[in-house]
Amino acid sequence: MQEFKDRIDEQTMGSAPPAMKAITETKDRVRIKLMANVNLLKDLELLGQLSCDGIGLYRSEFPFIIRKNFPTEGEQFFIYRKLAEGAPSKDVTFRTLDIGGDKIPTYWESADKGNPFLGLRSIRFSLKYKDIFTQQIKAILRAGVDCNLKIMFPMVFSLEEFLQAKV
Repeated sequence: MQEFKDRIDEQTMGSAPPAMKAITETKDRVRIKLMANVNLLKDLELLGQLSCDGIGLYRSEFPFIIRKNFPTEGEQFFIYRKLAEGAPSKDVTFRTLDIGGDKIPTYWESADKGNPFLGLRSIRFSLKYKDIFTQQIKAILRAGVDCNLKIMFPMVFSLEEFLQAKV
């Protein structure tokens, strides 16, 4: 741990080479895209410092969990647009809402009082509550209009779930 702190101190003083190169590649010069996982908008500040090429995974549940109610499409669009604008190369992968298990918003009265790690969570939640899912998809598509947008569905169990989510 101390060695890591010493390296950071050396870098801020300018006496050490950067911990990361501006371009990530193998020794035989094959380019590798280095993508960041992002939870909150404040994480965008680090992308430039870490020479990231984009956002490999944005966990969209955090704006749902830290609030007192479900965010509207407009509120989601605002967050997602900031992410798209902040991604260095405009590469962004949004994971749709992944709640259930240990990630349950305090304002949500779960219909399933059994084991929250089973049953209604992740893509199943989105497929049951299509209005919430549709708002999220619309917000993501609007926000990512000018970027290399990808959408990931969480914990898909079957081809049927995947096909339902794509409709």
